[in-house]
Amino acid sequence: MKKMIFVAAALTIAVVMMSATASAQGPGGGRGGAGGAGGAGFGAGAGLAGVLRNADCKALLGISDEQSQKIDQIAQESRQRGAGAGQQADRADMERRRQETLDKYKAVLSAEQLTKAYALVFQVSGGLDAGFATAESLEALGLSNDQKAKIREINAERAARGAGGGQVDADQRRARAEETRNKIKAVLTDDQKAKAAKLTEEGKEIREKFQAAAQQRQGQGQGQRQGGQGRGNRGGGN
Repeated sequence: MKKMIFVAAALTIAVVMMSATASAQGPGGGRGGAGGAGGAGFGAGAGLAGVLRNADCKALLGISDEQSQKIDQIAQESRQRGAGAGQQADRADMERRRQETLDKYKAVLSAEQLTKAYALVFQVSGGLDAGFATAESLEALGLSNDQKAKIREINAERAARGAGGGQVDADQRRARAEETRNKIKAVLTDDQKAKAAKLTEEGKEIREKFQAAAQQRQGQGQGQRQGGQGRGNRGGGN
């Protein structure tokens, strides 16, 4: 039963993370666009926030009612601050506010809860094999501040390349993603790589279930859209 709850929570969290990342992407699309999550420095922050706002995950982490109320209050305050900033906030200001919000979340959790939460973020995001790993999604590896800064710089460079314009085919995108992954891996110590491998293996089943669920949802969505178009066409012919 506990395993089923864990998997269900992971799938829901993954959807939250994917949606948050997609909303942060720039006009160029893809994970390396000018507005990409890593370039702005707040994409993976949605990962921890998504974990802590998910009801199933709260249960999995042993979040008390009091903690849950504090987490919901922090989320509400964060949304209000973001709405108040409007379009005038620059990236540095958004990063500062993002970090302040994360610090508030962390202060609510015990050390054990925070460790488990970041392990889950790492696993559902794909870890080192993800198309777009960030300092936030790799927090479970125990990154130093220097390592975090280097990873953000690597992602910023990739985002800048994507903002340069020009046509990029699928092979080039894959090559750039692989180049970024290799650079990020080079920042890690051997112990961190070993820990990443362990977390990746432990999260294999979760990712497979998420991929299957995502494909199912995509198929259902296409069926609903096609059904709606069919009804619209019949209505237009009456």
